[in-house]
Amino acid sequence: MNKTICAIIPTYRRWKYMLSAVEQLLQQSYMPNEIIIIDQTPDGEIEASDGNRLGRLIKKYPFILYQHQKEPHVYKARNLAITLAQSEILLYLDDDITLFDHTIANHLRHYKDHRISAVSGSVVRT
Repeated sequence: MNKTICAIIPTYRRWKYMLSAVEQLLQQSYMPNEIIIIDQTPDGEIEASDGNRLGRLIKKYPFILYQHQKEPHVYKARNLAITLAQSEILLYLDDDITLFDHTIANHLRHYKDHRISAVSGSVVRT
């Protein structure tokens, strides 16, 4: 599979979750070509250790893009990410997601059929 994929993570005041999600993406059997983080956390609320941790990840993996958005709206964060992404496939993730090792590869396998243009997860009511 030669498709490019961008993982998009909007976050709001949940840096520890978001950092965990990013680190899980970096451990995938098929890593995304881009990871875009749209952070809506108010200025001054990010712990220095978390900011430093993200900074180290961005330095090591230059395909991680961090963008701050002052107005906290998830749909605006997703729309901003669309304008920044360069990949063929956009994968929207929550900041508190737990990924299996082959999540990206499993997602991409659906696109082998050229008639498929979107894939969505199922909703389970409990």
